[in-house]
Amino acid sequence: MGYIPFNSILFDRMIASYKLKANVGYFMYLVDAFGYVASAGVIILKGTMDVNLSWTDFFSNGLVVLSLIGILFSILNMIYFSKKYKTIQYE
Repeated sequence: MGYIPFNSILFDRMIASYKLKANVGYFMYLVDAFGYVASAGVIILKGTMDVNLSWTDFFSNGLVVLSLIGILFSILNMIYFSKKYKTIQYE
């Protein structure tokens, strides 16, 4: 439930802050493609790693790490776009 609204809002604000004539369709396609590559990467990584982790532990640990990284990047985006919004001069 958070994937499409989060990315749409983030990309919409990014497009607006750079005053581009565009929509979020291409950016959503890119994010979706990276998601598929990441899914394949997880399967390959889990299959080639010599670690005795169950799939549940593997995904649970990955979820925690990636969630923390996502929160950090969300905060950095919020700071950046807040500063960018304050510098926009409306015509």
